[in-house]
Amino acid sequence: LLPNGRMIFASDRPDGKGQLDLYISEPHDLKNDVGEIPNTTMFLSPQVSSVRVKTESFAEYFTPSPIVMINDGTVFGDPSTFSEKNISANPDSVYKYSLGIIASGMKNNPQSKLNLICASDNTSKVYAEKIKDYLTKNCGTSAENVKIKSSRNHNKNYIRIESNHSALFSVIRLGEESVQLIPPVLEIHADARPRGHITSWECNFSIENKLDKTVKTGTSLPEKFLIDLKSYKENLAAGYSFTIDIRGRDSSGRIAEKRLEMSISHSSGNRLTTRNGKLYSSYVMITEQESAKSITADLSKQIKSELAGKANIIIEYYSQNTAAKNTAKVIQSKLKKFGKTDIRQNSIEAQNISAKLRPYVFRVLIEKK
Repeated sequence: LLPNGRMIFASDRPDGKGQLDLYISEPHDLKNDVGEIPNTTMFLSPQVSSVRVKTESFAEYFTPSPIVMINDGTVFGDPSTFSEKNISANPDSVYKYSLGIIASGMKNNPQSKLNLICASDNTSKVYAEKIKDYLTKNCGTSAENVKIKSSRNHNKNYIRIESNHSALFSVIRLGEESVQLIPPVLEIHADARPRGHITSWECNFSIENKLDKTVKTGTSLPEKFLIDLKSYKENLAAGYSFTIDIRGRDSSGRIAEKRLEMSISHSSGNRLTTRNGKLYSSYVMITEQESAKSITADLSKQIKSELAGKANIIIEYYSQNTAAKNTAKVIQSKLKKFGKTDIRQNSIEAQNISAKLRPYVFRVLIEKK
């Protein structure tokens, strides 16, 4: 072996000059003989060209803020935590925050006054005092503006709250939003050429620089993989595009990359209450027979502003007792002028309302044309 890398050797191979001929071997770069290892190219193909975010809003009207407080000794929560953002669109949530709603209305209308109407027995009077103390000591309502009035003829099961100011019992709109992703899971087809040279790979998911996360890794590159978009619903709902980056490493340590940019389309709509395939606006009230007369008058104003003509109206009640049905009849009598009215007991929806509240919950459904 010579210093310059040449090698001298003897051989009696058949094509030689005879006996042991001497040969000189020149060194060669192996890559020049077999060729360079080719660069790897990555490919990505999604099942869809964009992701759709569909936002639906569902709202019910509660009218008015509850003016019936069930005489069960309930101790009300800290009024400092009261916020309409905490109220969800179901009767029990509205009832829970009812005194907070009334107290908030009285702050905005300092000349308003309340009458707490109760039965004449001691238990009813004590509970009425507890409501007054809550409003005056915890909510900052003036004691002079809250009066307790007892009556022998009043029902012992509840306290009725009346006011000289109708704004305290105005309609409140409560709702919720649901976000649907289409598709909820994104299928990605992946390829590399030459595929066999990939020894490891990773996929990163990024939404407008607000989210950057490695969602998939592996050794050999699969033909396809899935990204669960539901995990990133909140970010997708607030964005308009996202990127998918795949990075592969070949057998020589070189990196190959491919970026896929996708758009996010948005649509929105309102989800209404349905009965037998028909759509209805929904108005919920928490009341009893005597209070229903004045409550329905306020509701009539709201309905009148919504209707262009006559409508089909359903009054639902959720308790089997006779008093609840009679209250539904009072509501029906006040709404007949708006169209055809029908009274129905809804035992299915009743399961979503606490047992103590069911006799006092009524829903007025107005068919949307």
